[in-house]
Amino acid sequence: MQPQTELVLNIRDKVQDITGIEAVTDELTDDGRIYLEIGAAVTEKKYARGPALWMVPVMFLIKRPGQEEAACLEHLSEICNHYQRSRKPPAGETYQARGLDIAAGPNKAARYQDGNVLYSCIINFKISY
Repeated sequence: MQPQTELVLNIRDKVQDITGIEAVTDELTDDGRIYLEIGAAVTEKKYARGPALWMVPVMFLIKRPGQEEAACLEHLSEICNHYQRSRKPPAGETYQARGLDIAAGPNKAARYQDGNVLYSCIINFKISY
């Protein structure tokens, strides 16, 4: 398994532990599950002899009706606060956890005409492999 894939799957499993809500990586739906997707990774440092340090952004999304705003923001806050306290991504076998930054805290990202609202947060996970 590739390091990026393992990282996303480990985060997905941890999100379920943190919030008690199923986390998925296949598709954003409006059924209350938390969707997460990986962004374009950036090399922060590259060493001549050894692994590179990568910053891998992961976006967490919830799509729900507008009247559920407090609950959605609460779930995203639980995720951000957990990782901010731990200061490291979940451990993996194909990568080493190095740190993280909250790039964007819980926020209302979009409003749809059908009454649903998209809530999001972004965490930059730092790993080396």
